[in-house]
Amino acid sequence: MEGALEPATIDKLHREAFRLYSDPTGGGVTVRRIVKAAGVSSNNLYHWYGDIGTLYRLAVSAHISMLAGRLKWSPERDATPRAAILEFATLCAELFGSEDYRRLLYLVVRDGARHPWLARKHQSAIVEAAESALGEGISRIGRAGGARLEIRASSRRAFVMRLQGALALPMLVPGTRPKTRQDVRLLTESVASQALNDVYAAGAFVEALDRFPVTARPPVEAARRLRAASGALPARPDHP
Repeated sequence: MEGALEPATIDKLHREAFRLYSDPTGGGVTVRRIVKAAGVSSNNLYHWYGDIGTLYRLAVSAHISMLAGRLKWSPERDATPRAAILEFATLCAELFGSEDYRRLLYLVVRDGARHPWLARKHQSAIVEAAESALGEGISRIGRAGGARLEIRASSRRAFVMRLQGALALPMLVPGTRPKTRQDVRLLTESVASQALNDVYAAGAFVEALDRFPVTARPPVEAARRLRAASGALPARPDHP
């Protein structure tokens, strides 16, 4: 009977299997290539995984979990919305511009039709997780300041899609010029500024609003409610 695989061996097996599966240059993925790269026997592989399809699913899932871990983000409670959003935009840009993410996206495009779970897992663990992290981070800053700061779901989606579309998708097109550091910096600043413009205070008192250096304009209806609740808004250019 084959012995149990050590955690380090499993990690290496998953990494090597993913590397071979996501290699766009081809060459064919075989059990022999996988076990040789991972340093295990084919008997061990079949004993613990049963078939190559199970290994594919576990290897890809492990890679997605690794990428999702890079999106863990909790802004400082005393951070300004501007600084926090720019920090998260930079974090997302680093992920979407990485070779690790490009390889995952290549598999989603290539194998998504045959493996619907792949697209669903990518969507929930990466895209939706990034959107959720942005919303929760802004809310955290608001709670620390005694206000309720929010950013619309559509704005969170646009935030992620712009970064992903500009940094990850072009890498799937042969001959596409990679983004320079200057390109990425300008992109993250642009995306962060747009997201900041969509941050608004929901049901917050004027005194609480004034504690945040938010340049965004609260929606007109929200501003009217604030005026009704606390008199006239201060004469500030960043309020409607």
